Amino acid sequence: MWEKGLAVVDEIVKKFPPQALELYGPVRDVRERFKPHGIPPDQVARAVEHALLARSPKACYLVGRDARILSVIRRLPVGIRDWLIARQLPTYG
Repeated sequence: MWEKGLAVVDEIVKKFPPQALELYGPVRDVRERFKPHGIPPDQVARAVEHALLARSPKACYLVGRDARILSVIRRLPVGIRDWLIARQLPTYG
């Protein structure tokens, strides 16, 4: 699934004008950094099974450590949230 999504992004990026690649190309490198942190399919399947079989299912389930971290980050003030996200991006030049 991850590879298929990356292939779609690569096809879209091929259509970018040179100026866009210069400005936004480095952000594409971020995907490689996060690729190893994907959630294993069996972990997702267990969460889905739990949701389907629960007597009182929740409206939303967070699967994986990243999802829990993001749920906290989303509640932060915009300035702090942007600072945290910017720290994860590569710096060039």
